[in-house]
Amino acid sequence: MRNTNILNGRPRSSIERKISGLILKSTVRMPNILVFVLLFALCFAIAFPAEIYTDIPYYPDGTAPQPDKNLLDIYVPDSAGSDTPVFFWIHGGMGIHGDKDEYAILGQNIADQEGYVSVIISYRFSDSLHPEVVHPDHITDVARAFAWTKEHIAEYGGDPNRIFICGQSAGGHLCALLFTNTAYLEAEGLSDDDIFGAMPISIALYDAWTYVIGGEMITAYQPAFDSDSAIWYDASPKYFLHGGMPPTRIFVAQDDPANIRLETARFYNDMNEYQPTETIFVDGGHISEVYDLIHNPDSRIRRQIVGFMDEVISASVKETPKMPDSFIISVSPNPFNSSCVITLSCHSRTPVCHSNSSNCHSRENGNPEGRAVLEIYDLRGNVVWQTNLSDNKKRPQQTAKRGGSSRLDGIVWIPDKSITSGIYFVRVIEATTSVVGTKRIVYIK
Repeated sequence: MRNTNILNGRPRSSIERKISGLILKSTVRMPNILVFVLLFALCFAIAFPAEIYTDIPYYPDGTAPQPDKNLLDIYVPDSAGSDTPVFFWIHGGMGIHGDKDEYAILGQNIADQEGYVSVIISYRFSDSLHPEVVHPDHITDVARAFAWTKEHIAEYGGDPNRIFICGQSAGGHLCALLFTNTAYLEAEGLSDDDIFGAMPISIALYDAWTYVIGGEMITAYQPAFDSDSAIWYDASPKYFLHGGMPPTRIFVAQDDPANIRLETARFYNDMNEYQPTETIFVDGGHISEVYDLIHNPDSRIRRQIVGFMDEVISASVKETPKMPDSFIISVSPNPFNSSCVITLSCHSRTPVCHSNSSNCHSRENGNPEGRAVLEIYDLRGNVVWQTNLSDNKKRPQQTAKRGGSSRLDGIVWIPDKSITSGIYFVRVIEATTSVVGTKRIVYIK
Protein backbone atom coordinates (compact mmCIF):
# COMPACT_ATOMS: atom_id res chain seq x y z
CA MET A 1 0.00 0.00 0.00
CA ARG A 2 1.52 3.29 -1.05
CA ASN A 3 1.62 6.12 1.45
CA THR A 4 -0.89 8.65 0.14
CA ASN A 5 0.50 11.64 2.01
CA ILE A 6 2.03 13.34 -1.04
CA LEU A 7 4.67 16.04 -1.23
CA ASN A 8 5.85 17.30 -4.63
CA GLY A 9 4.44 14.27 -6.39
CA ARG A 10 5.93 11.65 -4.05
CA PRO A 11 4.88 10.06 -0.74
CA ARG A 12 5.73 12.25 2.23
CA SER A 13 7.93 10.56 4.77
CA SER A 14 7.14 10.40 8.46
CA ILE A 15 9.99 12.79 9.23
CA GLU A 16 8.74 15.26 6.64
CA ARG A 17 5.31 15.17 8.23
CA LYS A 18 6.82 15.69 11.68
CA ILE A 19 8.88 18.63 10.42
CA SER A 20 5.90 20.25 8.72
CA GLY A 21 3.86 19.78 11.88
CA LEU A 22 6.64 21.26 13.96
CA ILE A 23 6.84 24.26 11.65
CA LEU A 24 3.07 24.74 11.73
CA LYS A 25 3.10 24.73 15.51
CA SER A 26 6.20 26.90 15.64
CA THR A 27 4.74 29.69 13.56
CA VAL A 28 2.43 30.49 16.42
CA ARG A 29 5.25 30.75 18.94
CA MET A 30 8.35 31.87 17.04
CA PRO A 31 9.29 34.69 14.72
CA ASN A 32 9.51 33.62 11.09
CA ILE A 33 13.28 33.94 11.02
CA LEU A 34 13.61 31.35 13.80
CA VAL A 35 11.31 28.97 11.95
CA PHE A 36 13.48 29.33 8.84
CA VAL A 37 16.67 28.70 10.82
CA LEU A 38 15.10 25.63 12.44
CA LEU A 39 14.04 24.21 9.08
CA PHE A 40 17.47 24.92 7.57
CA ALA A 41 19.22 23.15 10.44
CA LEU A 42 16.90 20.15 10.23
CA CYS A 43 17.48 19.80 6.50
CA PHE A 44 21.22 19.43 7.06
CA ALA A 45 20.95 17.34 10.22
CA ILE A 46 18.96 14.50 8.65
CA ALA A 47 18.30 13.06 5.24
CA PHE A 48 14.67 12.89 4.23
CA PRO A 49 13.71 9.20 4.19
CA ALA A 50 13.08 7.30 1.02
CA GLU A 51 9.77 6.74 -0.65
CA ILE A 52 8.20 3.90 1.31
CA TYR A 53 5.82 1.26 -0.04
CA THR A 54 4.45 -1.03 2.67
CA ASP A 55 2.58 -4.32 3.04
CA ILE A 56 2.91 -5.45 -0.57
CA PRO A 57 1.68 -9.06 -1.02
CA TYR A 58 4.24 -11.20 -2.82
CA TYR A 59 1.94 -14.15 -3.54
CA PRO A 60 -0.66 -13.82 -6.32
CA ASP A 61 -4.07 -12.68 -5.13
CA GLY A 62 -5.81 -15.23 -2.94
CA THR A 63 -2.90 -17.69 -2.83
CA ALA A 64 -0.90 -16.44 0.16
CA PRO A 65 -0.62 -19.22 2.78
CA GLN A 66 -0.58 -16.61 5.57
CA PRO A 67 -1.69 -13.22 4.17
CA ASP A 68 -0.63 -11.19 7.23
CA LYS A 69 2.95 -12.49 6.95
CA ASN A 70 3.47 -12.90 3.21
CA LEU A 71 4.23 -9.22 2.74
CA LEU A 72 7.20 -7.00 1.93
CA ASP A 73 8.13 -3.32 2.16
CA ILE A 74 10.19 -1.31 -0.35
CA TYR A 75 12.34 1.74 0.40
CA VAL A 76 13.39 3.80 -2.63
CA PRO A 77 16.19 6.39 -2.23
CA ASP A 78 15.88 9.89 -3.63
CA SER A 79 18.86 9.06 -5.85
CA ALA A 80 17.14 6.08 -7.47
CA GLY A 81 17.25 5.99 -11.24
CA SER A 82 15.97 3.19 -13.43
CA ASP A 83 18.69 0.70 -12.49
CA THR A 84 19.46 1.13 -8.79
CA PRO A 85 20.90 -2.02 -7.14
CA VAL A 86 18.70 -3.79 -4.60
CA PHE A 87 19.32 -4.90 -1.00
CA PHE A 88 16.97 -7.80 -0.06
CA TRP A 89 16.76 -8.42 3.70
CA ILE A 90 15.63 -11.65 5.45
CA HIS A 91 15.07 -11.23 9.20
CA GLY A 92 16.06 -13.73 11.87
CA GLY A 93 14.13 -15.21 14.79
CA MET A 94 14.89 -18.97 14.87
CA GLY A 95 12.03 -19.51 12.43
CA ILE A 96 9.55 -18.92 15.24
CA HIS A 97 9.30 -15.12 15.52
CA GLY A 98 10.22 -11.86 13.79
CA ASP A 99 8.68 -9.43 11.33
CA LYS A 100 9.71 -6.97 8.62
CA ASP A 101 8.35 -4.05 10.63
CA GLU A 102 11.17 -4.52 13.15
CA TYR A 103 13.62 -3.62 10.37
CA ALA A 104 11.92 -0.55 8.92
CA ILE A 105 14.82 1.66 10.02
CA LEU A 106 17.27 -0.67 8.28
CA GLY A 107 15.31 -0.32 5.06
CA GLN A 108 15.26 3.46 5.36
CA ASN A 109 18.93 3.77 6.25
CA ILE A 110 20.22 1.49 3.50
CA ALA A 111 18.16 3.55 1.03
CA ASP A 112 18.90 7.01 2.44
CA GLN A 113 22.51 6.57 3.53
CA GLU A 114 23.77 4.05 0.98
CA GLY A 115 21.62 4.70 -2.11
CA TYR A 116 20.31 1.15 -2.56
CA VAL A 117 16.66 0.20 -3.07
CA SER A 118 15.79 -1.87 0.01
CA VAL A 119 13.31 -4.74 0.16
CA ILE A 120 12.43 -5.99 3.65
CA ILE A 121 10.31 -9.15 3.81
CA SER A 122 8.25 -11.11 6.30
CA TYR A 123 7.64 -14.84 6.04
CA ARG A 124 5.70 -17.51 7.90
CA PHE A 125 7.12 -18.74 11.17
CA SER A 126 6.44 -21.72 13.37
CA ASP A 127 4.90 -20.31 16.54
CA SER A 128 2.32 -21.89 18.81
CA LEU A 129 -0.49 -20.43 16.71
CA HIS A 130 0.87 -21.99 13.53
CA PRO A 131 2.32 -25.39 14.47
CA GLU A 132 1.64 -26.60 10.94
CA VAL A 133 4.36 -24.28 9.57
CA VAL A 134 7.60 -26.25 9.22
CA HIS A 135 10.44 -26.38 6.71
CA PRO A 136 10.26 -25.84 3.74
CA ASP A 137 7.52 -23.25 4.33
CA HIS A 138 9.96 -20.52 5.39
CA ILE A 139 12.32 -20.89 2.42
CA THR A 140 9.36 -21.28 0.06
CA ASP A 141 8.14 -17.85 1.18
CA VAL A 142 11.61 -16.33 0.80
CA ALA A 143 11.93 -17.72 -2.74
CA ARG A 144 8.48 -16.38 -3.64
CA ALA A 145 9.33 -12.93 -2.23
CA PHE A 146 12.58 -12.93 -4.19
CA ALA A 147 10.73 -13.91 -7.38
CA TRP A 148 8.21 -11.09 -6.84
CA THR A 149 11.10 -8.66 -6.36
CA LYS A 150 12.80 -9.89 -9.51
CA GLU A 151 9.61 -9.38 -11.49
CA HIS A 152 8.44 -6.05 -10.07
CA ILE A 153 11.36 -4.09 -8.60
CA ALA A 154 11.96 -2.18 -11.84
CA GLU A 155 8.60 -0.47 -11.19
CA TYR A 156 10.25 1.07 -8.11
CA GLY A 157 13.53 2.10 -9.75
CA GLY A 158 15.41 -1.07 -8.81
CA ASP A 159 17.57 -3.20 -11.08
CA PRO A 160 16.17 -6.77 -11.28
CA ASN A 161 19.57 -7.99 -12.42
CA ARG A 162 21.41 -6.62 -9.38
CA ILE A 163 19.66 -8.02 -6.31
CA PHE A 164 21.80 -8.74 -3.25
CA ILE A 165 20.39 -11.02 -0.56
CA CYS A 166 21.28 -10.64 3.10
CA GLY A 167 19.98 -12.09 6.37
CA GLN A 168 21.06 -12.63 9.95
CA SER A 169 20.82 -15.67 12.23
CA ALA A 170 17.83 -17.70 10.97
CA GLY A 171 17.69 -15.14 8.16
CA GLY A 172 21.35 -15.88 7.43
CA HIS A 173 20.47 -19.56 7.20
CA LEU A 174 17.65 -18.82 4.74
CA CYS A 175 19.94 -16.52 2.76
CA ALA A 176 22.51 -19.32 2.39
CA LEU A 177 19.87 -21.93 1.65
CA LEU A 178 18.34 -19.82 -1.12
CA PHE A 179 21.52 -19.82 -3.23
CA THR A 180 22.72 -23.33 -2.34
CA ASN A 181 19.56 -25.48 -2.47
CA THR A 182 18.33 -24.03 -5.73
CA ALA A 183 15.17 -26.18 -5.87
CA TYR A 184 13.16 -23.35 -4.31
CA LEU A 185 14.29 -20.76 -6.85
CA GLU A 186 13.75 -23.27 -9.65
CA ALA A 187 10.16 -23.72 -8.48
CA GLU A 188 9.76 -19.99 -9.22
CA GLY A 189 11.36 -20.30 -12.66
CA LEU A 190 14.64 -18.79 -11.43
CA SER A 191 18.15 -19.94 -10.54
CA ASP A 192 21.01 -18.78 -8.34
CA ASP A 193 22.24 -16.79 -11.36
CA ASP A 194 19.44 -14.35 -10.52
CA ILE A 195 21.17 -13.53 -7.22
CA PHE A 196 23.85 -10.87 -7.77
CA GLY A 197 25.54 -11.40 -4.41
CA ALA A 198 24.90 -12.98 -1.01
CA MET A 199 25.76 -11.88 2.54
CA PRO A 200 24.72 -14.40 5.22
CA ILE A 201 25.34 -13.08 8.74
CA SER A 202 25.84 -15.33 11.78
CA ILE A 203 24.36 -18.36 10.05
CA ALA A 204 22.69 -20.39 12.75
CA LEU A 205 22.26 -23.66 10.87
CA TYR A 206 24.70 -24.68 8.18
CA ASP A 207 24.84 -28.45 8.75
CA ALA A 208 21.50 -28.95 10.46
CA TRP A 209 21.37 -32.66 9.59
CA THR A 210 24.39 -33.38 11.78
CA TYR A 211 22.44 -32.20 14.81
CA VAL A 212 19.80 -34.85 14.14
CA ILE A 213 21.97 -37.85 13.34
CA GLY A 214 24.28 -36.98 16.21
CA GLY A 215 21.41 -36.71 18.65
CA GLU A 216 22.18 -33.03 19.25
CA MET A 217 18.94 -31.52 17.99
CA ILE A 218 18.63 -27.90 19.07
CA THR A 219 15.33 -27.75 20.93
CA ALA A 220 14.73 -24.10 20.00
CA TYR A 221 14.67 -24.98 16.29
CA GLN A 222 12.50 -28.10 16.52
CA PRO A 223 9.19 -26.23 15.94
CA ALA A 224 10.54 -24.93 12.63
CA PHE A 225 12.07 -28.19 11.41
CA ASP A 226 10.19 -30.97 13.19
CA SER A 227 12.18 -34.12 14.06
CA ASP A 228 12.34 -35.69 10.60
CA SER A 229 15.99 -36.07 9.61
CA ALA A 230 15.07 -35.71 5.91
CA ILE A 231 13.74 -32.22 6.62
CA TRP A 232 16.93 -31.20 8.42
CA TYR A 233 19.02 -32.56 5.55
CA ASP A 234 17.03 -30.54 3.00
CA ALA A 235 17.44 -27.45 5.22
CA SER A 236 21.24 -27.78 5.37
CA PRO A 237 23.16 -25.53 2.95
CA LYS A 238 26.21 -27.78 3.41
CA TYR A 239 24.80 -30.55 1.21
CA PHE A 240 23.86 -28.30 -1.71
CA LEU A 241 27.05 -26.35 -2.39
CA HIS A 242 27.90 -26.29 -6.09
CA GLY A 243 29.95 -24.48 -8.71
CA GLY A 244 28.86 -21.11 -10.01
CA MET A 245 27.26 -19.79 -6.83
CA PRO A 246 26.87 -16.01 -6.59
CA PRO A 247 29.67 -13.90 -5.05
CA THR A 248 29.41 -14.36 -1.29
CA ARG A 249 30.81 -12.71 1.81
CA ILE A 250 30.15 -14.41 5.16
CA PHE A 251 29.82 -12.44 8.41
CA VAL A 252 30.04 -13.48 12.04
CA ALA A 253 30.29 -11.48 15.28
CA GLN A 254 33.32 -11.75 17.54
CA ASP A 255 31.07 -12.64 20.48
CA ASP A 256 28.57 -14.84 18.65
CA PRO A 257 27.66 -18.10 20.42
CA ALA A 258 30.24 -20.86 19.95
CA ASN A 259 27.96 -23.01 17.80
CA ILE A 260 27.42 -20.14 15.34
CA ARG A 261 31.14 -19.42 15.09
CA LEU A 262 31.74 -23.15 14.47
CA GLU A 263 29.05 -23.33 11.78
CA THR A 264 30.53 -20.22 10.14
CA ALA A 265 34.00 -21.78 10.07
CA ARG A 266 32.64 -24.92 8.42
CA PHE A 267 30.68 -22.84 5.93
CA TYR A 268 33.76 -20.78 5.05
CA ASN A 269 35.98 -23.84 4.56
CA ASP A 270 33.46 -25.65 2.38
CA MET A 271 32.63 -22.57 0.28
CA ASN A 272 36.29 -22.07 -0.55
CA GLU A 273 36.36 -25.54 -2.08
CA TYR A 274 34.12 -24.06 -4.78
CA GLN A 275 34.98 -20.36 -4.98
CA PRO A 276 37.02 -17.72 -3.10
CA THR A 277 34.93 -16.50 -0.18
CA GLU A 278 35.80 -14.16 2.69
CA THR A 279 34.62 -14.39 6.28
CA ILE A 280 34.46 -11.04 8.05
CA PHE A 281 34.50 -10.87 11.85
CA VAL A 282 32.55 -7.87 13.11
CA ASP A 283 32.36 -6.19 16.49
CA GLY A 284 29.93 -7.15 19.22
CA GLY A 285 27.60 -10.07 19.64
CA HIS A 286 24.56 -11.66 18.05
CA ILE A 287 22.23 -8.76 18.79
CA SER A 288 24.59 -5.79 18.73
CA GLU A 289 25.81 -6.64 15.21
CA VAL A 290 22.27 -6.08 13.92
CA TYR A 291 21.97 -2.84 15.86
CA ASP A 292 25.22 -1.61 14.27
CA LEU A 293 24.06 -2.63 10.81
CA ILE A 294 20.81 -0.71 11.26
CA HIS A 295 21.93 2.40 13.10
CA ASN A 296 25.66 2.96 12.60
CA PRO A 297 26.76 3.80 9.03
CA ASP A 298 30.41 3.79 10.16
CA SER A 299 30.27 0.39 11.85
CA ARG A 300 32.47 -2.40 10.52
CA ILE A 301 29.49 -4.56 9.56
CA ARG A 302 27.76 -1.77 7.59
CA ARG A 303 30.93 -0.72 5.81
CA GLN A 304 31.86 -4.30 4.94
CA ILE A 305 28.39 -5.18 3.65
CA VAL A 306 28.06 -2.03 1.57
CA GLY A 307 31.69 -2.33 0.48
CA PHE A 308 31.07 -5.87 -0.75
CA MET A 309 28.06 -4.76 -2.79
CA ASP A 310 30.06 -1.86 -4.22
CA GLU A 311 32.91 -4.20 -5.19
CA VAL A 312 30.62 -6.66 -6.95
CA ILE A 313 28.77 -3.93 -8.84
CA SER A 314 31.89 -2.04 -9.83
CA ALA A 315 33.67 -5.20 -10.98
CA SER A 316 30.67 -6.12 -13.13
CA VAL A 317 31.12 -3.01 -15.28
CA LYS A 318 34.84 -2.23 -14.95
CA GLU A 319 38.02 -4.05 -14.04
CA THR A 320 38.15 -3.34 -10.32
CA PRO A 321 40.40 -5.37 -8.02
CA LYS A 322 39.97 -4.88 -4.29
CA MET A 323 41.44 -1.55 -3.20
CA PRO A 324 44.55 -1.90 -0.98
CA ASP A 325 44.27 -0.63 2.58
CA SER A 326 47.07 1.86 1.84
CA PHE A 327 44.91 3.71 -0.70
CA ILE A 328 41.82 5.67 0.32
CA ILE A 329 39.40 7.62 -1.88
CA SER A 330 37.22 10.12 0.02
CA VAL A 331 34.24 11.90 -1.49
CA SER A 332 32.63 14.93 0.16
CA PRO A 333 29.46 16.28 -1.46
CA ASN A 334 29.05 20.06 -1.30
CA PRO A 335 25.71 20.74 0.48
CA PHE A 336 25.32 24.09 -1.28
CA ASN A 337 25.63 22.85 -4.87
CA SER A 338 25.89 19.64 -6.83
CA SER A 339 29.68 19.34 -6.82
CA CYS A 340 31.78 16.69 -5.08
CA VAL A 341 35.29 17.13 -3.69
CA ILE A 342 37.48 14.06 -4.09
CA THR A 343 40.58 13.39 -1.97
CA LEU A 344 43.15 10.64 -2.55
CA SER A 345 45.23 9.36 0.36
CA CYS A 346 47.91 6.74 -0.11
CA HIS A 347 51.47 5.73 0.66
CA SER A 348 53.97 8.15 -0.81
CA ARG A 349 55.54 5.38 -2.89
CA THR A 350 52.28 4.87 -4.77
CA PRO A 351 52.82 6.50 -8.19
CA VAL A 352 49.49 8.36 -8.10
CA CYS A 353 50.48 10.18 -4.90
CA HIS A 354 54.22 10.57 -5.51
CA SER A 355 54.89 13.84 -7.29
CA ASN A 356 58.55 12.97 -7.95
CA SER A 357 57.78 9.71 -9.69
CA SER A 358 58.39 9.79 -13.43
CA ASN A 359 55.41 7.48 -13.78
CA CYS A 360 53.13 10.30 -12.70
CA HIS A 361 53.98 12.67 -15.54
CA SER A 362 52.24 12.63 -18.88
CA ARG A 363 54.42 11.32 -21.65
CA GLU A 364 54.66 12.68 -25.13
CA ASN A 365 52.25 11.67 -27.89
CA GLY A 366 49.51 10.93 -25.36
CA ASN A 367 50.93 7.59 -24.28
CA PRO A 368 48.36 6.32 -21.75
CA GLU A 369 51.06 4.38 -19.89
CA GLY A 370 52.38 7.67 -18.59
CA ARG A 371 49.18 8.85 -16.97
CA ALA A 372 47.48 8.67 -13.64
CA VAL A 373 43.79 9.17 -14.37
CA LEU A 374 40.73 9.63 -12.18
CA GLU A 375 37.43 8.80 -13.86
CA ILE A 376 33.79 8.66 -12.82
CA TYR A 377 31.51 6.10 -14.44
CA ASP A 378 27.88 5.05 -14.11
CA LEU A 379 26.31 1.66 -13.44
CA ARG A 380 26.51 0.79 -17.14
CA GLY A 381 30.25 1.47 -17.24
CA ASN A 382 29.95 4.73 -19.18
CA VAL A 383 32.64 7.24 -18.20
CA VAL A 384 30.86 10.53 -17.42
CA TRP A 385 33.93 12.54 -16.31
CA GLN A 386 37.68 12.14 -16.03
CA THR A 387 40.77 14.15 -15.17
CA ASN A 388 44.47 13.55 -15.70
CA LEU A 389 46.25 13.53 -12.33
CA SER A 390 49.65 13.36 -14.01
CA ASP A 391 49.54 16.87 -15.46
CA ASN A 392 51.40 19.10 -12.99
CA LYS A 393 49.54 22.15 -14.30
CA LYS A 394 46.24 20.54 -13.37
CA ARG A 395 47.50 18.44 -10.51
CA PRO A 396 45.63 18.91 -7.20
CA GLN A 397 47.51 20.21 -4.20
CA GLN A 398 49.63 17.53 -2.57
CA THR A 399 49.99 17.43 1.19
CA ALA A 400 52.71 15.31 2.79
CA LYS A 401 51.71 13.51 5.97
CA ARG A 402 53.51 11.53 8.62
CA GLY A 403 54.17 7.83 8.23
CA GLY A 404 55.30 8.00 4.62
CA SER A 405 51.85 8.84 3.26
CA SER A 406 50.55 11.72 1.19
CA ARG A 407 47.27 13.17 0.04
CA LEU A 408 45.90 14.81 -3.08
CA ASP A 409 43.29 17.47 -2.37
CA GLY A 410 41.14 19.71 -4.49
CA ILE A 411 39.76 17.34 -7.15
CA VAL A 412 36.31 18.77 -7.85
CA TRP A 413 33.62 17.06 -9.92
CA ILE A 414 30.79 19.34 -11.03
CA PRO A 415 28.18 17.15 -12.77
CA ASP A 416 26.77 18.68 -15.92
CA LYS A 417 23.07 18.87 -16.69
CA SER A 418 23.06 15.50 -18.44
CA ILE A 419 24.01 13.65 -15.24
CA THR A 420 20.99 12.06 -13.57
CA SER A 421 20.54 10.99 -9.95
CA GLY A 422 21.98 7.62 -9.13
CA ILE A 423 25.04 5.63 -8.09
CA TYR A 424 28.39 6.41 -9.70
CA PHE A 425 31.90 5.14 -9.07
CA VAL A 426 35.21 6.98 -8.87
CA ARG A 427 38.06 4.93 -10.34
CA VAL A 428 41.77 5.76 -10.19
CA ILE A 429 44.12 4.23 -12.76
CA GLU A 430 47.84 4.61 -12.21
CA ALA A 431 50.64 4.89 -14.76
CA THR A 432 50.76 1.19 -15.58
CA THR A 433 47.03 1.34 -16.48
CA SER A 434 46.28 -0.90 -13.49
CA VAL A 435 43.39 0.08 -11.29
CA VAL A 436 44.40 1.42 -7.89
CA GLY A 437 40.91 1.57 -6.38
CA THR A 438 37.31 2.72 -6.58
CA LYS A 439 34.79 4.63 -4.47
CA ARG A 440 31.02 4.90 -4.79
CA ILE A 441 29.21 8.24 -5.11
CA VAL A 442 25.47 8.57 -4.49
CA TYR A 443 24.45 11.61 -6.52
CA ILE A 444 21.08 13.33 -6.01
CA LYS A 445 20.30 15.89 -8.66
